[in-house]
Amino acid sequence: MRKYERRFADGTEEGSQLEMIPRRYTWFTKLLQDLRRRYEGAFPPSWEIELKLTHDFCERTQEHVAHLLSKIDPPETAPVRELLDSLKQTIKFEKALATRFKKGAKGEGDEAEPERENESEETKRIRMKYGGGGGGGRGEADAAAAEAESDQPALFAGVVSKVFEPYLASYVQREKDTMDDLVNKLVKEEREQSADPTAAGSLTQLNSSIAIFKSIEASMDRCVAISTGQTLFLVTEQFKSCLKRYARMLVEQLPTGADERKIGFVCFVINTGVFCADTVPRLAETIEAKIDERFRGHISFDGE
Repeated sequence: MRKYERRFADGTEEGSQLEMIPRRYTWFTKLLQDLRRRYEGAFPPSWEIELKLTHDFCERTQEHVAHLLSKIDPPETAPVRELLDSLKQTIKFEKALATRFKKGAKGEGDEAEPERENESEETKRIRMKYGGGGGGGRGEADAAAAEAESDQPALFAGVVSKVFEPYLASYVQREKDTMDDLVNKLVKEEREQSADPTAAGSLTQLNSSIAIFKSIEASMDRCVAISTGQTLFLVTEQFKSCLKRYARMLVEQLPTGADERKIGFVCFVINTGVFCADTVPRLAETIEAKIDERFRGHISFDGE
């Protein structure tokens, strides 16, 4: 791994830029391919050369990336696009490793792997260390899914991606800003509409409520792709803030007087409240099913 250390050392172009983190994974994938092509059959399978080399690479990369991210001060100023691009590529790489080394996974020409009870001490040590993913990034969720499918934890889930978690505050802020802008836009449009709201066809509530929940669902899906831990919990807090703000703005719009149009609008607002009250519990259940175990039981939209 000396070549790796030299090429991606702190201070080099590839070692000091956030957007170049994925180049590490390309480099190592090629190394494994070259190793298999040049030395296939040369070492006893019990030596587990590829597994040990991957373990070493991941430990070094975790340290390198953590050091690179530590230069972002304060963490809330992390550039969102570069951060997410590198995190997504890191998660993709970890999943590829999990597939490569999971029980029963074989490369071309490989013999079947032994049963788990015959694993070497090195494999068991790595599995114990990385099987749970360390609680960051996508680690817990990916490991849990893999364990459910194969009755064993996934190797390397979250091993590098977990170090990104403390720097995702800027991503959370971006999701909040997106939701706030949408609420402002939709409520403003409905306020300015001169048409009778009851002329909305078969709808019985304001269009804005449907659009907002679709936006929340899309935001949740984006977050789950990169984190099912602290970041998803923080984004969920922004969902609560968004819904509270939406409710407050609707109340502020309630008209005075009792002509037909005003009464119709009040009915739409009431129906919208009922729709939101019915939808929020299902949203909470969905988040509970996706978030890491340590946050379950803390997802509540009471009052929203």
